[in-house]
Amino acid sequence: MKSFKYYIKESTISVDDLDMDFIRRAEKVTSFNLTSSDFTSTEHKAEIQYLITKNFFPEFDTSKTLTSVDKDKLNTLIRELKSINIARFLKLHDYNIKGVGPGEATLYYLIDNSKLGGGSSEGVDLVVGSKQYEIKAAKKQQNGVFSDFRLGGTVEVSDLIAELRDLKDKLGIATKRPNEISKTKIQQIEKEAPREYAKIEKEFGDRAFKYFENDNLILINHNQGKKDRGMIEYVGKVRRNNIGLERVTSNNIKPILKFN
Repeated sequence: MKSFKYYIKESTISVDDLDMDFIRRAEKVTSFNLTSSDFTSTEHKAEIQYLITKNFFPEFDTSKTLTSVDKDKLNTLIRELKSINIARFLKLHDYNIKGVGPGEATLYYLIDNSKLGGGSSEGVDLVVGSKQYEIKAAKKQQNGVFSDFRLGGTVEVSDLIAELRDLKDKLGIATKRPNEISKTKIQQIEKEAPREYAKIEKEFGDRAFKYFENDNLILINHNQGKKDRGMIEYVGKVRRNNIGLERVTSNNIKPILKFN
């Protein structure tokens, strides 16, 4: 078999003329032949950590990885990964595997004894030793409210959506799309029919709390800004008074969480 250098010599290309910085950049691996099931155990944890370190963060000292969920320590490591290469950090944060949500691959990488719950799990996204965590990547608003995330499919809300639509129609509130009720329209419904709306919101909050109550929550910043995206915003239990209702979209209710 003829070598690559042979073909270079036979062509008009000279190795000395090649832009090696470009070659090194083009050769950088941005994804691996992995499936979601590879993340649901620790069988190949060391191998996956090695692949990510070698190809994404070769300057990262893997002796710093953790054995528990510690918000401050995780954020210190996340800032370090960002400082090494922000583009690769964002690829890891949004790692494109079915059943693996934003931030989950990052936590798998940084916590040695962790594994992911997988897309079929009910309310369990991360397992660290004997502890279970629900992970939500959410947008952080200026008032400290977290929004634009979904509850799991186990929370039935179709009847509450129907009640909100009926109430909207009764009040004569028009919407651009018949199956959606925006945040401002929800606020209008609350203002014009406070008693009826409060009943619906309470029922939604009770169901959402039941979804959250058995596990700890890891809340990850999913804003577009590179500085904040991927940072851990909250670790702990969700209380009933943390939960609110924001809007109806795509035949689902988008909740909000507020911890202040």
